[in-house]
Amino acid sequence: MFWGSLSWHNSLARQAFQQNAQLLLRQTAEHASPFLQTNNVISLNLMLKSLLAESGINYAAFRDASGNVLTELKQNEGHGVDFRQSVIFENAVIGDILLTIEMPTNHHTIWLWLLVVWALGIALWLAFCIYLTMDEREQVRVFNQHMHDFFATDSHNLRQWNDILDQQLRPAMSLAGCFHNHYSSARIHHCLDKVNVVPRAGYQSNLFLLYLTPTELSDQSDSRQVHNWLEQQNHYLHQVASLYNGEITQDRNCLVFGLEDEPDQAVVNVLCAATVLHHVCSSMTPYSISVTTGTLWVNNSSDLPPAVQVCGQAVNQLQLMHLHNRSNAILIAENIFQYSRTSTLVNAHIYRDLTMPDGERLEVWQLDSLSDHYDQLLRTQSENLKQNNTETL
Repeated sequence: MFWGSLSWHNSLARQAFQQNAQLLLRQTAEHASPFLQTNNVISLNLMLKSLLAESGINYAAFRDASGNVLTELKQNEGHGVDFRQSVIFENAVIGDILLTIEMPTNHHTIWLWLLVVWALGIALWLAFCIYLTMDEREQVRVFNQHMHDFFATDSHNLRQWNDILDQQLRPAMSLAGCFHNHYSSARIHHCLDKVNVVPRAGYQSNLFLLYLTPTELSDQSDSRQVHNWLEQQNHYLHQVASLYNGEITQDRNCLVFGLEDEPDQAVVNVLCAATVLHHVCSSMTPYSISVTTGTLWVNNSSDLPPAVQVCGQAVNQLQLMHLHNRSNAILIAENIFQYSRTSTLVNAHIYRDLTMPDGERLEVWQLDSLSDHYDQLLRTQSENLKQNNTETL
C-alpha cells in the first residue's frame, strides 16, 4: 500500500510538472512569435538568457520552420525532460522552441532517497503508534492526506518558479523592444558581446585613450550639418571600436583600448584606430584627434547601450591636448613612446610642450604616419569604411 501510494502521488507530481512546463512553453512561444517572424535573433537570444537565468532549465533553443537552429543556450550538463512547443504567427507555424527542464526536486539521488525512506519510516512508526485507536478507513485517509501534502509542495514550487520566470521575461522583452526599435543590429551585437568586459565593481588599469571631436563648431554652425557630422562620427567610432577591440566611453567622443589586450597590442590598436579616423574624417568638418595612455579607474555605466566610464590623469591630458589641436592632426602624448613597438611603428615630430594644471610638463608629438605596411593597409580600410558609410547613412 505504501509503495502504491508513493507511486501514485509521484505520478501526480510529474503530471503537475508537465502541465506547468507546457504553460511556460506556451507563454514563451507567445512572447517570441513577433521576433521569430522577423528573424530577430538578438531578441530571441535575450529571451533565452532570461530563461536560463533561473535554475532548472539546462537547454533552450529557437528553431525556424525548416528545423534550423536560430539560437541556443545551454548550461549545467545533466539529465532533464525535453519539451517542444510550436511558435505560431497569424495561424501559421513559423518555428518552435525547445527546452530541457530538470525536475524541480532532487529526490532521485541515492542519498536523498535514503533520507526520504528514513523520514518516512519514522513517520510511519509514529503514525502507527498514534493511529492504533483509529479504524482502518480513517488511518488510510489520514495517511493519504499527509502524502498528498508532501508531494504537493513540488507542484507549488514549480508554479512559483513559473511566476518568477514570467516576471523576469517582461523586463527582458522591454529591453529587447528598446534595442529593436532604436539600435542597429551591429551595435546590439557589440553591446551584448562587451556588456561584461568591465566588472561591476570597477578596477584600475593602464589603458589607452583616443579622443575625437570637431574643433570649429559654434552657436552659428548650421544645425543640420552639425547633426550629420555627429551621426557620421558616432557611426565611425563604433566601427573603429569593433575593428580594433576598443570600447566607447560614456563621453561618446572617446574610445578606450587595453581592456582585453596586452599593452604592446593595445598601443598598436589605438594608433591604427586614430589613423583610420584621421583618413575617414578628412573630408568632414575640422576635427582633432588626441591619443594618450595612463593609469585609469574604469567602471561600467548604467546607460543603454552600456558604456565604459574612465577617470584619471590621462583624461585631463586629452582635454588639454584637444584645446591646443587646431590643425586636423593626430596628437600623441609622450608617454605613448614608452612601449617598444612604438619606435618601429610611428613617424612623428614634436608638436609643443603643454603645462598641466598641476604644473607638470607634457610633451606632445604630432603623428605624421605609421610604417609603410600599416599606412597602406589603413588607407584601404578607411576607403572601405567611407564607402560603407555612404551606403548606410
